[in-house]
Amino acid sequence: MKRLALLALPALLVAASAAPAAAQSAGRTGYVRLEHLFREYYKTKLADAQLREQVEEIRTEREGLVRDFEGLQTRFNEARQQAAQIELSQEVRDQKRTEAETLLGEIRAFQERMQGYDQEKQQAINEQRLRMRNRLLGEIQEHIRDYARRNGFSAVIDASARAANGVEIYQYFDPGADITEQMLDILNRGQAGGR
Repeated sequence: MKRLALLALPALLVAASAAPAAAQSAGRTGYVRLEHLFREYYKTKLADAQLREQVEEIRTEREGLVRDFEGLQTRFNEARQQAAQIELSQEVRDQKRTEAETLLGEIRAFQERMQGYDQEKQQAINEQRLRMRNRLLGEIQEHIRDYARRNGFSAVIDASARAANGVEIYQYFDPGADITEQMLDILNRGQAGGR
């Protein structure tokens, strides 16, 4: 038994001395506030401005549709009122009643068209926002991976992550391990108003 223990002792010493070396070669852990990086990335601001422009164009176009719709409603109300005026001949009232019914059909079709327009444009904006977000996050993450490899990090963790209940996952991390500002400098390097 003593002999077995003596044989095992060198193996344990080698393993014990290798453990710190393995830990050192594994690198260190860094933290970024990904939410902050995304918000302050110059390309995010450009993409947001482009989306706002498109939303404004849609709003202007929709205002034109609303004006057209209101004009249709006005014509319907006038035809309906004239159809009820007893001082007009029966023939004119019947004509106005028919006109009002036709306009009512146009109003209903226009309402459906506007509802479809709203849904289509909202979906298009949401899809574009998602594509833009995913593309920009991919760029940011690639920069983080490059920085981590060049600087010996074994992991970089998003310190702005939240649990499903909305509570921050990381209650504390060493501020010296926060590489958010370095990453922001890299992301915005050379841009007007950049860092």
